[in-house]
Amino acid sequence: MFTDGFQRGITASVLTGIIATVILALVLDGLVLLLGRIATPWASQHVAIKAQDTTREVSA
Repeated sequence: MFTDGFQRGITASVLTGIIATVILALVLDGLVLLLGRIATPWASQHVAIKAQDTTREVSA
């Protein structure tokens, strides 16, 4: 879609290809992030505990 529109000079096809590519990249990035959190639940717990410890030190 993108390359065909570029070769033919069809702006709408080029913009559609760019927008579709960005949306697909964001969806896949979110999916990889979600799968990473599911696969490594201990990593997100460690970050939450570390953030709580930092908050306690600052407020005390």
